[in-house]
Amino acid sequence: MKALTSLILLPVAASAAWEAVKAPINNDIFDLDFTKADAGWAAAWGAILRYDAGNWTIHKRFPGDHIVAAVSAYDEQCAWVTVHLFNREDFSMLYYYDGSSWELKQEIYDHVWSIDLTGRDEGWACSSKKVYRWDGSSWRAEGPSHPVGHFYDVKFFDRNYGFLVGEFYNHHRYVSGTWHRVSVPDGEGFLSVSIVAADNVWAGGGLLGWMIAKIGHYRGSSWTFYDFPELIQVRAISMADNAFGWAAAIDENFCGNILYRWDGSRWYRVACPVSNDYSINDVVTISRDDAWACCIAGYFLRYRSGPGVTPTSLGRIKAIFK
Repeated sequence: MKALTSLILLPVAASAAWEAVKAPINNDIFDLDFTKADAGWAAAWGAILRYDAGNWTIHKRFPGDHIVAAVSAYDEQCAWVTVHLFNREDFSMLYYYDGSSWELKQEIYDHVWSIDLTGRDEGWACSSKKVYRWDGSSWRAEGPSHPVGHFYDVKFFDRNYGFLVGEFYNHHRYVSGTWHRVSVPDGEGFLSVSIVAADNVWAGGGLLGWMIAKIGHYRGSSWTFYDFPELIQVRAISMADNAFGWAAAIDENFCGNILYRWDGSRWYRVACPVSNDYSINDVVTISRDDAWACCIAGYFLRYRSGPGVTPTSLGRIKAIFK
């Protein structure tokens, strides 16, 4: 772990900043979800982390061979995580939070790695080959499945609309109870998806074995693509709306601390407050003024715009960039 640099304070009139925030663990952090600006969860190696009242804390610990791979929360009384065992790709443990404690609810002999809830009694998850649905009593396989290729991410706008992305042609949308295959002209693969509204979807990934990074914008029957020749993969994307959003990427040198911002007309790179050693695994855009990202080695990134920065609420800050 690199030593922290001196704290840098911005003037009160600062308009925007990304900050590096030390987590209460030193392990990799894989996934994020927020129910509101001051309430969130993170999935990490060996722990579930909670954000509340301006601080990240360890909410539940697991043994060192347990990897909390994904988290989704519906409200303060309902959240799920999927937990894997190191070096075992055929088994997942699904834990449920009822507002007071975490409980192991179900074991699935599959590698579940993305979850999204549409209610306390309904949720969706995907492994590399299957889609699972929570019906209020159990998780069961339901929906698309593929013997070849992989699924990577599933997100829902509401109970009636969702989107599933994966490698090449493994993309589907869920409309009012039915999954439909979504064609992509050049066979792009996507790792991450973000839904602005029904039939208004953004996805990030790449082409040709993940060597040409792309972001796609799906508007019901057609795609608009944005190419990034200097990147090999867009790992995560999260949009506030069609005029603002964030994406995290890896460049041709396999540097993974790369952030891109969408301003309504173009994607452009912004400075990242962590070194090349700290790859970004996920990003969540809460609003145009507030976003989080998570990294390896126990770091979060926090973006805020507005009247200045108050680092006392953020914990240990490594650096701040305008």
